[in-house]
Amino acid sequence: VFSLTAKQNERTQTLSGGMKRRLVLARALMHRPRLLILDEPTAGVDVELRLELWEYIQMINVEGTTILLTTHYLEEAERLCSRIAFINDGRIVAQGTSAELAGEYGVASLEDAYLKLVGRNELSRAQIVGDAA
Repeated sequence: VFSLTAKQNERTQTLSGGMKRRLVLARALMHRPRLLILDEPTAGVDVELRLELWEYIQMINVEGTTILLTTHYLEEAERLCSRIAFINDGRIVAQGTSAELAGEYGVASLEDAYLKLVGRNELSRAQIVGDAA
């Protein structure tokens, strides 16, 4: 899944950002950990690698690996996480499933729940689309 074979003779410093990300993840997974902590694993990678990583993360989770994931991409959290915690100013301010969080704030999406929580409703995609119409 990491497509590193073609780069096996290259020095790490010469690899692209995406290839370095693949290498770091491959090294972290070599020993099949029971707990994997991923800090923004898809930041700065192209769409293809992001989707490959999502697929792989889901697969190892189904196989029994517990994953703690940090991300700024809420669609990523919705797709990969069974439970989500919103952190604001270094504190967990809300947690639950995606549906629970959206329901708690009376909105349709996780993104809108976060925006409502932090008092930035005007940034909601629904609000922006409504204003443009």
